[in-house]
Amino acid sequence: MRTSATIAGALLLLAATLAEALGAAASPAARLAAAPLCGAFSAGELSGSEALLPGLMPLDDASGQPVPYRRDEFPGWMWDIRRAEVVTVGAFPITLLFSSLGYQLYRSIEGVSTPITQPEQIGVLLGGVGLAATVAIIDFILGKIQPPPKKQEAP
Repeated sequence: MRTSATIAGALLLLAATLAEALGAAASPAARLAAAPLCGAFSAGELSGSEALLPGLMPLDDASGQPVPYRRDEFPGWMWDIRRAEVVTVGAFPITLLFSSLGYQLYRSIEGVSTPITQPEQIGVLLGGVGLAATVAIIDFILGKIQPPPKKQEAP
């Protein structure tokens, strides 16, 4: 019963936050009704996204607005992994296209006119993933060989 009450409270908080985000005034009564169900929030903490993810978003104390992460908040290897993830996911649609076009070109040169089978489709997909990972590895190596230039201050 406690789990379903917690879920119900979280859903009420989600509805109030979405209403607030869409410009509708969320009723304080709805927020206060949801707070005991969640068991983790006090009435003073229920505002915007803080109600759903308290303590996970760094906020500026003065304005309550989110603050970008500083470079020294995470170790360097975590930034490298995040960059590799972004590059891999960003390159995947393009590499999948090239993988598919390359395989279709190969099939047309060989004179194969049958439809592509499921194992061939999986091979094309894995080829696109492999190419995207290769792009990320090349980006990582180039980043280590030649780090980004330092920002210069305006005179």
